[in-house]
Amino acid sequence: MKSGSCYSTIVAVLLAFAVPAFSQQSTPALVNISRVQVRSDRIPEFLELGRQRAEAVKKSAPADWFVIVYRTVIGNTNEFLAISPMNKFADRDGQPPYYSTTTPEQRATWNARGSQYVERSLNTIERPLSDLTVTVSGAKFPSTFVRYSRIRVRPGMEDQFINTLKTDIIPVIKKINGSMRVRQTALGGNINDFTLTMPFEKWAELDDTTIFQNAIGGEQALRKLHEKMSQIEAGTERYVLRYMPDLSYIPATPGR
Repeated sequence: MKSGSCYSTIVAVLLAFAVPAFSQQSTPALVNISRVQVRSDRIPEFLELGRQRAEAVKKSAPADWFVIVYRTVIGNTNEFLAISPMNKFADRDGQPPYYSTTTPEQRATWNARGSQYVERSLNTIERPLSDLTVTVSGAKFPSTFVRYSRIRVRPGMEDQFINTLKTDIIPVIKKINGSMRVRQTALGGNINDFTLTMPFEKWAELDDTTIFQNAIGGEQALRKLHEKMSQIEAGTERYVLRYMPDLSYIPATPGR
């Protein structure tokens, strides 16, 4: 839903913009996004199942493949999100990497157990917008936390949204040495939905709400940006996610 503050949702996110935490990773053409809501009483078992799958992936995954798992810590804390890359849609015609190191019986057992733990799931394919990606060399990847915003743009205003990011927001992010990644839903959801991810390492980083305002030129300039964005945004959901390293696979030398 829309933020009740005096600023548009995207501006509210940027007001608490964090220091960089993404390294310079190349942007995949597409990403698979799997969101699952786990039953409250089965989370320990779900985590153990996730660790078993992660170990299987580590034995078989190619150097240019990864899976990053996050858990929501502000929002629905029973929700987990997994991200993996695709070069093209045809990638889905093959089998996941861990199929080569597991048996059909083992995978069937995992699926049966998972169906007992998960209340609901949603799979989408999203397209990263590489020209809207801002990263900083040498920063931690994956970051410990991510500010995760799903923004629905009013129909017919996708180009205005993208142009505003390019002309009004990205230059400021670069000025403050910040990081941001942007994706647009391709399949599995509303194509007017965009995802913005902004990394941080410590909660204290969110306390400085003046950094973006100062960098853009003061309160009047910020308010002008708010007015522009309020005409573009139809609604937004905002969360904070925490990286789950024991459920993820990141190659030692990422090739993506």
